[in-house]
Amino acid sequence: MPRFRIVAAFFLSDKTIDTPMQNMKAGAPIPSRINNSHFEKLDKMVASDAYMISTWIKIIIKTAIVFITSIGINLSFFIAQFVIF
Repeated sequence: MPRFRIVAAFFLSDKTIDTPMQNMKAGAPIPSRINNSHFEKLDKMVASDAYMISTWIKIIIKTAIVFITSIGINLSFFIAQFVIF
């Protein structure tokens, strides 16, 4: 899990963790001020973000399935009118 934490920390650094450059600008000591509470907050954020992303992906997939099915039904009716008459 730590490798995933580091990657997540890199991508979410502007939200949760002060990067060394921000620390240097703020005049803080160069070792980054990351403690366990940062990681707890980060884990919660990563979990909620992942949940939101998965929810949106599910919504998009379901919408696409409905859209494709409706196109298929319309197309089949369109073809059927030429076949029947």
